Amino acid sequence: MNAVVQCVNSTPGLSEFLVHLDCTSYSGEPTHGETVQELAAIVKALWSGRHKSESLHDLKNAMGRRHACFRDSAQQDAHEFLLCLLNSLHEELTDVSRKQMLREQDNDGVPDSRAIKLLQDDSQSSSQSPISNLFGGQYKSTLRCVSCGNQSAKFEAFHTSPCRCLPGAMVLPERPGGHLPLHDLSHASITMDMLHRLWQDELLCDVTVRVQERRWRAHRALLAASSPYFRTMFTSDYIEKEEAEIQLNGFESDIFDSVLKYMYTGYIELSGDSVAAVLDATEHLQLSALRHHCLQYLGDAAAADTATAVTVWRLARLHRAADLERRALRLICDCFSVAARDPDFLVLSEPEMADLLTASYVNAKEDQILYALCRWTEADAAGRQPAFRRLLRCLSVTQLDPFKLRTATEIHECLQDPEVRSFLDSRQPEPPSVRDDSPTEGGGDVLPTAPVQRCTDSLEVVLAIGGATCAGFSSGVECLARGYDSWKYSVPRAVSAVSGDVIDTEPMARLEEMRSFAAAAADDDSVYVIGGLRDLTSLTSCERYSVRDNQFSRLPDLPGRLHGAAACVAGGQLLLLGGSLDGTVTSRVWAYCSEQRAWRERASMPVARSHHCAAVLRGHVYAVGGIDAGGAYLSAVCRYDPDNDRWTVAPPCGSPRAYAACAVVGDQLYLIGGHSGRQWLKTVRRFSPLENQWHGLGAMPETLGQLAATVCDNRIYCVGGFSGCDYRRTVHKYNPRTDRWHSELSLHMARWALAAATVRVPVTRGSDV
Repeated sequence: MNAVVQCVNSTPGLSEFLVHLDCTSYSGEPTHGETVQELAAIVKALWSGRHKSESLHDLKNAMGRRHACFRDSAQQDAHEFLLCLLNSLHEELTDVSRKQMLREQDNDGVPDSRAIKLLQDDSQSSSQSPISNLFGGQYKSTLRCVSCGNQSAKFEAFHTSPCRCLPGAMVLPERPGGHLPLHDLSHASITMDMLHRLWQDELLCDVTVRVQERRWRAHRALLAASSPYFRTMFTSDYIEKEEAEIQLNGFESDIFDSVLKYMYTGYIELSGDSVAAVLDATEHLQLSALRHHCLQYLGDAAAADTATAVTVWRLARLHRAADLERRALRLICDCFSVAARDPDFLVLSEPEMADLLTASYVNAKEDQILYALCRWTEADAAGRQPAFRRLLRCLSVTQLDPFKLRTATEIHECLQDPEVRSFLDSRQPEPPSVRDDSPTEGGGDVLPTAPVQRCTDSLEVVLAIGGATCAGFSSGVECLARGYDSWKYSVPRAVSAVSGDVIDTEPMARLEEMRSFAAAAADDDSVYVIGGLRDLTSLTSCERYSVRDNQFSRLPDLPGRLHGAAACVAGGQLLLLGGSLDGTVTSRVWAYCSEQRAWRERASMPVARSHHCAAVLRGHVYAVGGIDAGGAYLSAVCRYDPDNDRWTVAPPCGSPRAYAACAVVGDQLYLIGGHSGRQWLKTVRRFSPLENQWHGLGAMPETLGQLAATVCDNRIYCVGGFSGCDYRRTVHKYNPRTDRWHSELSLHMARWALAAATVRVPVTRGSDV
């Protein structure tokens, strides 16, 4: 029964009919529409999102009163139950006043198309129901005399088919366009499985790959489809194009064996010992998806063991993985004393050490940072002493404890250098309550600089930016941080060393221009607000919020007036996707080049869309839903690979939706709320990139669209929006781990078509203020 009900619930036309059915509007057979009522109640409960399961006991009893074979608990055939259920639904939903016997038709000499039309009209006038409209068809049977050769045809109508008809044996109702599109999601996996079997049996292999002393037979087509490196090799004028055996260099045979199996199966085992070598191989062979899996593995490994954060940070810099580099650096700053004990800390280069020491915050006392710098210098005292003098500029010398500094000077020879001593003495406060900021005299490698005041901690802050309000458009930014008793127009600057509550704030900067329906993206240090709508006019302006400086600044203008676009930061680069450009929905994509301060066009999306949402998941950008150039709402999802500047099609998100919000937690993408083109939604969908499919989750507490979403402390904050009846200032918090929704502090005023972002604000602890 469960399988049958799931089939009915997954049939679009039938499930929608039952969800919106008012059972009191039908007068049925002696059962008074009991089967229809029970099935409709089940389908409505499943679509409501309020229940994880629903009992089928009442439906079984209703079917048992119609069909004796279903009265007991004996095992029955699911297909037979389905046919009986559809027959019962058809009888109960047929208009009794129109029921009549079908008249016999004489089809001799009548063309098949005419006979089909006559029977179809007769059937509709006698026993039409939603079941017959969905599943109805006609059988054609012919009788031919073997003597005279005369042939007669007979057409019979049915509303459910008890058998699988052969091709051409069933006449289907006419469909718009004359065809029915079919997308078989299992086809690709079945084909790859068969190709893997051919590879295992070495059938139809047409090339041999040699790495070191090992050889593998493979298929050129598969290698070219998986790797741009092989595709260029086999399709361009290289000598390997015609050779039966090719030689690869640059990695070990065991690593290539694992990578080749991944090409055929999508499966690979990564470990701490092999991941660096596999990452090298992926860049050599240009396997973008596997590269991002390796980067995700390294990021998760560093988060689980912060002692490896320095190693991961150096690998990320080596492979130009900006997202992983930023994540690893944050882990080092959060756990500096642990990360400094990593052996790789002692082999950092001077630029790497400078980047670390100039981070916006480091969770360590200045004395600990000095000790770590001394250890790094003494690992190569002769070669690093000049670098040590230059790196001292990155220290907040005025925050050093004089007693600990004298002790360190006695232990570390690098601090006994006369130029170093002169610099440190000139920066020490005399008396301790007064700071002397006069520059040091003398040359050498120590340059006079302004004193450094380092923050020793950071705080995640949720920002609600701009949007439309009941009073008009807004340029205000509201903040929510741990310890706030309400949303505030101020950003934290200091927290208590005991309770962690905010004890000092600074007025929050405002947007330079009011805007709604703007694209927004954020990283740890910046928030970008791009384009948007004001007074029914699209904007070309863009703004960047600096977390460290707490101010908005202008970026170069867009190529045209744009609103309803989506933005994200992928691989350290700001990307802008689609939107309504100069009044036309576009598929164009731009990347912001910070060095040239200009917008550069990238590969366009497969489908033009606006009012969609975008997120970065495992290094790929996903553009979800939206409204196309014809005004149709989309369920289509496309995936962008920034490394290869290429778009591919991803599984659709289910029902069409625009004005939704999306967020990424861990390695899962969550799609929340929106509008389907017919109604406002409260459904939540989750996408898993490894499974490559969507899953339904518990619904939001209310329908919402034109909202904004951001992630803070691994929770999704859904801010503001429109409920279909009124504009909201509520904030809902979703915990993906428990699939539960919670209420948060509300905004000061209702906002919709706004932006939201989470930033890490450097703060000082109470004892350091």
